[in-house]
Amino acid sequence: LSLHGLWPGYESPRGRSTYPADCSDTYKLLVSDLPRHFVDIAPSYCSYNTEKHAPELGGLGIHEWRKHGTCSGLEPKRYMAECVRAVEELSGPGGSNTFDRGTP
Repeated sequence: LSLHGLWPGYESPRGRSTYPADCSDTYKLLVSDLPRHFVDIAPSYCSYNTEKHAPELGGLGIHEWRKHGTCSGLEPKRYMAECVRAVEELSGPGGSNTFDRGTP
C-alpha cells in the first residue's frame, strides 16, 4: 500500500465537482512537515538525497498539497499526519501490511 493522496470532499456535489481543489496558499509545504516514514509509505512525496544528505519534497507531495491539502482547512503538518493515519488505518502501522484492494 502506498499513498496517492487525501482529498477533502463536498457534502453534496457542486455541479460536476465532488471535491474542492487549488484553494488557499496560506501555508507552504516544507519537507519538515512530512513524517519521517513518508519515504516508505509515500515515496513520491519525499525522498532522501544521498548527495546532500537531506530529505527532499517529491513532485507528488507538492502536487497533492497544492491541489487538495490547501482545501483541507489544516496546516501542512496536520494534513500529512491525517494522510499517515488513513494509510495506517487501512494497512497497519507504517503501511506495512499487505493491502490488495488497489490504491486508496
